Amino acid sequence: MTNQPTIYQVGGSLPQDSTTYAVRKADDEIFQALMAGEFCYVLNSRQMGKSSLRVQTMKRLKKAGVACGCIDFTMIGKENIPIEMWYSSLIVMLVDEFKLSDKFDEEAWFRETEHIAPLLGFGKFIESVLLATIPENIVIFLDEIDSIIKVAFKDDFFGFIRSCYNKRAENPVYNRLSFCLLGVATPADLIQDKQRTPFNIGRDIELTGFTFEEAKTPLLPGLLGKVDNPEQVLGEILIWTRGQPFLTQKLCKLMVENALASPLLRGTGGGSIDSTSGEGTPLTPLNKGGTSGGGSIDSTSGLGTPLTPLNKGGTSGGGSIDSTSGLGTPLTPLNKGGTSGGGSI
Repeated sequence: MTNQPTIYQVGGSLPQDSTTYAVRKADDEIFQALMAGEFCYVLNSRQMGKSSLRVQTMKRLKKAGVACGCIDFTMIGKENIPIEMWYSSLIVMLVDEFKLSDKFDEEAWFRETEHIAPLLGFGKFIESVLLATIPENIVIFLDEIDSIIKVAFKDDFFGFIRSCYNKRAENPVYNRLSFCLLGVATPADLIQDKQRTPFNIGRDIELTGFTFEEAKTPLLPGLLGKVDNPEQVLGEILIWTRGQPFLTQKLCKLMVENALASPLLRGTGGGSIDSTSGEGTPLTPLNKGGTSGGGSIDSTSGLGTPLTPLNKGGTSGGGSIDSTSGLGTPLTPLNKGGTSGGGSI
């Protein structure tokens, strides 16, 4: 493989200043909803760009004068830690996120509240510290919420989030506080106790794959000068990935890294996705850094079918995806609609 620096990032949240972040319809929907004080949730399969959306939305909200902070539940872990430690960890994270360390004495606070229920103490922190100290509107992002779905007391926690919304009717200060939940889950997963009111508040933000117009501005520059017919190449990539962010960045990166080694990409193949990527293993979900488990990029992802080597017979024609792939076996378009002929998918 020819290793070249590329603008593409495979895996992880894209940084605030990333040039390859593709703005989608959801970007404006979630920004406008949170600016209006709505509670929101972005519940989708893995690698759909939820955390990158959060990063970009926080940037926009802060620029608009909204105080933002994030609790990433993977930082707390899935182990069975004591409930007191769990809620204390949330408070510590919020103090750090909202830069309250010079205005809040953590040790004194925990001494004063050690005699009350942990959830009550967390609620007192939200009202008497966070809302009392910060005059601006506040948005708290709760990321990777699927990490706590099996936590024994998570029904209580999400019930508390719902109660913050309900308190707006009696305490106007809560109109300044909104939550945004992100993760691989459904609203029904959040409060599973049938004796409780379900988690039935907030706006569902639908996160879909990139369209060509959405992907063109951020992703096309990395292909210019690297492949022939870069617009065609990007279009074919999007057909394969259905605009799924992780796979789209992955294939764009592979195309650039293999451009010099692939004659089809350098002038004789019409600029299509070629078979000489040289990965040595098929681009399944993704064998090369993909995810596993619920909501991963596989047959349960909602993309229709996984990006797997199903067309073992290959296709024919110059520049098409065929069984000579250095990936070991050919790639299969997500729509399983591969055709033959020059420059085809």
